[in-house]
Amino acid sequence: MLHNPYSQHYQQIDNPPTPFSSDIPNGLVPGKQIFISATFNPNADQVKIDLGTRNGQIAFHINPRFGQGCIVRNSQLNGWGAEEKSGSFPFQKGRAFEIVILVEDDKYKVAINGHHSFDYRHRCPYQDVSRLSIYGDVRIGRIVYSGGAHSRPNETFNPAIPFSIPVLHGLTPGRMLQIHGQVPANAAKFALNLQNGPGTYPNDILFHFNPRYNDGAPYVCKNNRRGGAWGAEERDSSNPIARGSNFEILVLAEPSEIKVAVNGQHFTSFRTRNDLNDGNHLNIEGDVIITSIRQF
Repeated sequence: MLHNPYSQHYQQIDNPPTPFSSDIPNGLVPGKQIFISATFNPNADQVKIDLGTRNGQIAFHINPRFGQGCIVRNSQLNGWGAEEKSGSFPFQKGRAFEIVILVEDDKYKVAINGHHSFDYRHRCPYQDVSRLSIYGDVRIGRIVYSGGAHSRPNETFNPAIPFSIPVLHGLTPGRMLQIHGQVPANAAKFALNLQNGPGTYPNDILFHFNPRYNDGAPYVCKNNRRGGAWGAEERDSSNPIARGSNFEILVLAEPSEIKVAVNGQHFTSFRTRNDLNDGNHLNIEGDVIITSIRQF
């Protein structure tokens, strides 16, 4: 599940009071996401997160309950419906948490702390939803509305390696690339390059992201290339992309740095040394299988 806080439909609310209730900017459309970052009180009992309709009903009710150790989901449409509460309970009293609610045509998808938790099929049209409310034993840190600007992002599926594709409309602050793939069990290394032009290793590379497996302990090398010369190498001493595993990489461009999240968690940043214009193509090469690339 992708959280992109830089889409053109982005709106952020910092440190709102609890209880919180406010209209959802521009309503709901498929692809829209609601990101909630909060912290449970030390003696928390429960929290209620409601997506409400224009006529005051509840389309989607999310209710983590510590006493029962479950997350109750329901709708109140002329009365409460059947509860859904299967699945794990990943919350702790006094601890921070993050929830992402993704709107799809037929359901909501909910991720908690970076991991998909459950789906909830629409019991009323998502077009009727207009309001977000949060009640209970939490301190809200941030609410972000994002996505929904386009029904489908630019997508590439199952490309042969190595390959290069243009970054749609060029790399600008807020652009994000979502890359799904798999690392073979015998992989030595692979690389993602945001670079100037197609091909493999042109003279100017804005960002070189290079997980390595055979060169000592697994680590990730980061670098740039300008005028044909490599810059000073930076290394992250860990590598969250294990051999033989599937992965999701999110690459986010900011005005002066590139951020990378792996499997839903921020992993590393790289302060840019080239102009962002040098990142107008994505190149991927090495020991990796790519299943999809989405540009947002």
